[in-house]
Amino acid sequence: MAAMPGERSLAERYEGRLFELIGVNTDTEGAAGSLSIRAGEMDIPMHSFLDGSTSGPITTAWGVNAFPTQFLIDHEGIVRGIDLVGPALDEEIERLLLLADAAKAERDAAK
Repeated sequence: MAAMPGERSLAERYEGRLFELIGVNTDTEGAAGSLSIRAGEMDIPMHSFLDGSTSGPITTAWGVNAFPTQFLIDHEGIVRGIDLVGPALDEEIERLLLLADAAKAERDAAK
């Protein structure tokens, strides 16, 4: 949960843009909503999926072996970065948002 202030900062900075924070919770079902609840208490708009354990289907499919692991996924669903931090994360998010905005504008113009 130590990353939560940074996630709040990202959510605030990119509010209204084509940007989404998603969490995967590896807690057991008894603690299923803990990430969502804690994110909600910290006013972070985040969806959270329950994986049920550190060997759950999401964690296994994505090859996660350390916590936290962060994936940066573009508007086409392609992983563009893993565990980026600081300026490298900010620069890549900005680059991907520009590409997403351009793709949206292109789709809108084609209508």
